[in-house]
Amino acid sequence: QRKHYKEMKDDLITEIRSMPVTAQVALAKLMKLREITSGFAIDYSGHEIEIGESPKLEELNEVIEEAGRQQQIIWACFKWDINKICSMLQDRFGEGCYRTLYSGTRNHQASINEFKGGEARFLVANPHSAAHGLTFTNCSLQTFFSLDYSYEYYEQAKARIHRAGQTKKCTYVHLIAKDTIDEQILKVLKEKSDINQIAYEYMR
Repeated sequence: QRKHYKEMKDDLITEIRSMPVTAQVALAKLMKLREITSGFAIDYSGHEIEIGESPKLEELNEVIEEAGRQQQIIWACFKWDINKICSMLQDRFGEGCYRTLYSGTRNHQASINEFKGGEARFLVANPHSAAHGLTFTNCSLQTFFSLDYSYEYYEQAKARIHRAGQTKKCTYVHLIAKDTIDEQILKVLKEKSDINQIAYEYMR
């Protein structure tokens, strides 16, 4: 993955710098780097290509092991991430251990109710589908498998467990690939900076 990431980064940065582009266009191009840190890339024909094993899945397993039996929300930005996470959870804990909240979820309300009611140990969700208006005080642990550029969705996602009625200390875990765009996105989100800053850094 490191090899593919470096090659993609060099090619993309060269492409971005070779012509005047806006920060938004640059961020769209840098999406490829975000994909690779999750262990895949979408080729020009729209097909998803797996790039080796995902170290993030291994780290997620460690987080789950350390958490014991407590419930957990796992945030992921890509359908690829969600499918891989759900497959891993099912292999390890059996069918029915998780619910999902993303565009591919058939019954959002059932997923919400069953996770809140303790029927599922894990909720695997996309911030765009579950970041607003929901309360999960049954849970005090979140893991961000991948990050979105949006500070609003990031803060709203964190707030789902930090609500009135929460009796435990909230814990937030970020799975970040070292020396990649992951680090820069998290830095910008934590500093509440302009997300375009990421693109400008690459275009310099």
